[in-house]
Formats: sequence, C-alpha cells, structure tokens
Amino acid sequence: MKRAAKTMKIYKIVFIVLLFIVIVWSLNREYHYINLGSEADKHFEQMKAECGKDNAKECDALGSYYLFGWAGIKKDEKKGLRLLEKACRLGYNPSCSLRTSMQKDMKVRNR
Repeated sequence: MKRAAKTMKIYKIVFIVLLFIVIVWSLNREYHYINLGSEADKHFEQMKAECGKDNAKECDALGSYYLFGWAGIKKDEKKGLRLLEKACRLGYNPSCSLRTSMQKDMKVRNR
C-alpha cells in the first residue's frame, strides 16, 4: 500500500512539472522575433515596403501575419485589422471577409 501511494505521488510530481513546462513554452511562443538581417527579416521589410506602395495583397499578407503572430512576428491584432482594412479599401476582397470575421471574433472574446 505504501509503495502504491509513493508511486502516485511521483506521478503527480512528474505531471505537475510537465504541465509547468508546457505552460511556459506556450507563453513564450508568441514572443519570438525575426532575427535582424535574416531572409525572413528581408522578406518582412519587403512586404512592409510593398504595402506602403498600396499593394493590396502584401497589405493583406502583412495584416494576417500581425493578426495571428505568424513567422516570428509579434501578434498585434489592432495593427493587423488596420492593414486588412487598407487592403480592403484597395479592392482586395479576401481582406474584407477576414477583417469582418476577426472583428466579430474579437467582440465575442471581449465580452
């Protein structure tokens, strides 16, 4: 009986440690950044430049990167929505749909 209780206690400790590791890992995932000078950084800068030149598809892609925190970009939903709005105004219809969907989602989450 004592051995079973000791084994259960060890399993509980292992479970708690693993749970802690998973939580810490998931919290840190959002804050990885692109290494300056890398190919990803160059592509990101090119996307920003193209969006600045009113390229709707690049504004849409950049907005999605910010909305979801993709490819090492720090998640920024407000900035992402602004970029999708710009792409929508420039006539890129998929941006309009995604922007509307995300705005509804954000309203539900903020209730």
